[in-house]
Amino acid sequence: LAEIAEARGVKEETIISHLEKLKAKDPTLDLSAYKPKEEIFKIVSNAFKNSKDTKLSPVFHALGGKYSYEELRLVRLFL
Repeated sequence: LAEIAEARGVKEETIISHLEKLKAKDPTLDLSAYKPKEEIFKIVSNAFKNSKDTKLSPVFHALGGKYSYEELRLVRLFL
């Protein structure tokens, strides 16, 4: 993602936002190239499952800020 963002002159957050919009339009879209590492995915996805909703802030705080909002957003794409 960093390379794409740099090539386009935008932040990674912008690229993730575009991925979220694409996924919303076409849930069957294969974004597996952007899936976080399995260890991160398991931890963060469990935190989302234990959360009351899919908001980022409660999950971020539940995980002690160990994972970035970008990582949380990427995991959320695959839930």
